[in-house]
Amino acid sequence: MKNRFLVYVGVFCFLTLPLLITSCSTVTYGNISPAQNPESADQSWLADETCSAPCWQGIQPGISSRQDAIQLVEGLSFVDGKNMRTYDESNVGFLCRVPSDVACVSMQFKAGILIDVRLYMNYPLSIKQVVEKLGPPAGYSIIRRRPETKGCDIEFFWIDRQTSVEYYEEPHNFGDDLCDTTSANGGKIPAKLYVQKINYMKPGEMEEKVQAAQKPGTGYQYLLWKGFLN
Repeated sequence: MKNRFLVYVGVFCFLTLPLLITSCSTVTYGNISPAQNPESADQSWLADETCSAPCWQGIQPGISSRQDAIQLVEGLSFVDGKNMRTYDESNVGFLCRVPSDVACVSMQFKAGILIDVRLYMNYPLSIKQVVEKLGPPAGYSIIRRRPETKGCDIEFFWIDRQTSVEYYEEPHNFGDDLCDTTSANGGKIPAKLYVQKINYMKPGEMEEKVQAAQKPGTGYQYLLWKGFLN
């Protein structure tokens, strides 16, 4: 279970580094206004415009076939559908149209069936905005990026929607020591944090992640939602 859980942390690095589109410590947002350029940014996940989570854009983790999922993503207006990257039989990824050098969507498959969808933000969206739209998450996990740094990964879980959002501290924010300050603040989260990745998972997958985060020896802490610090 431990190894299976830790692979989620590495898969973003694995998918993006070969594309030379971002690194595991840097996320680049475009100058995109979803209100002015709706075709360049995806907001359907916030409104359940096409289907209810964990379904996204008509793609259903645990149900959609590899062929159907890829075909649907290729046709999305904000995705560069002609520039798919295939890494192995399990993982594929797409760049955004704007900015053209930023990861947009990646998908993982098992036995030809979609397991999870990962949506990388190409416009600024705060965790607070997500909570205002979806309601408070059940809880979140935190883990230090590397023992020698103060970087921190935080993943917020909406278990009933099989949806999570992630924030990873950037190098210029390492001095904030977010992992430690979050614990010191009683589990409250700074409202200024921004979403960097959204995950949709097949039923049961998120429960396994949450259970694994609560086990000793993984490096993770799992905290119930306590609200925002400011």
